[in-house]
This record gives sequence, structure tokens and C-alpha cells, in this order.
Amino acid sequence: GARTVNAAIVELAKTIEDPNTKIILSVGKQRYKEVMEEAKNWPKNIDVFEYIKDPEVYLSACDLFVGRAGAITCAEVQAVGAPSVLIPYPYAAQDHQTYNAKTFVEGKAGILVPDDQAVEKLTTELGPSFDTPITLTADGKSAQIVPSQAGMTVGSR
Repeated sequence: GARTVNAAIVELAKTIEDPNTKIILSVGKQRYKEVMEEAKNWPKNIDVFEYIKDPEVYLSACDLFVGRAGAITCAEVQAVGAPSVLIPYPYAAQDHQTYNAKTFVEGKAGILVPDDQAVEKLTTELGPSFDTPITLTADGKSAQIVPSQAGMTVGSR
């Protein structure tokens, strides 16, 4: 439910022209009603959920995870091997989310985007990846994000 992440996702969605690309956004209970009101003006390729009870199902099916870099989130993302864009919460204790995200970057399993640059960088750096492949390593295997008829796809090698 992070405002910065939500805003970045909405701006990214505006750049996606493929009607088959779907974005799943979990916003949390506290902001759900507010976000649903905002979502009336959002691109139609975003599905908003208050809470995702089975994140492993969504993470296993996703082509790319974009979100915060808390310990549980990183463990779930790593467990399924999802390529990721991690936006660390800047006020986390001892900046631990940045360290978590750096671990993904060092393992070529993710991209770190600072919170104060999320809206701009997601659209300028990730948006072009819908046309140009980005290579990431996911769960020790080579994964490549490439465009497809169904939006973004991750293929293991």
C-alpha cells in the first residue's frame, strides 16, 4: 500500500500499450477505499486488491515483481525466483530494505530503485524493457524478461 509504489505502478501502466499486460496491485486494508476511488481514473490494465492471501500463487505466475524490499517480501520473491524491481522503504530501521535490495542486485535477480526516484525510473528504465529484453538471474537460473503476445514473459534457460 505504499503511496510511492502505487504512483510508480500507475505511471508505468500508462506507458504499456499491450492490452494483454495485466498489473496486480495489492494496496493494504488502510488505503483500499482511498485507492479504489483513485483507481477510477487509472489505466484499465491494473487490478487492485486490498490484500493477497496467497502471494506465492501470484509471485509464481508473475513475469516481474515490483514492490518494497522487506525481509518477508524478499524471501517470498526469492523462493519463487521472480525477477524483481525493489523499491526500498527509505525510513526502514537501519535502512535494511536497501541492503536487502542490494543483495538481489548483486545476484542479478533484481533492480534497486530508490523511493524518491521510483515514479521517474520505473517509467524511463523499466518501460523500455517491454520492447528491449533485460537479463536477470532468478533463483540461480538465467531469466530474461522479453516482450510477448501476453505482455512480459520470463523464460528460464
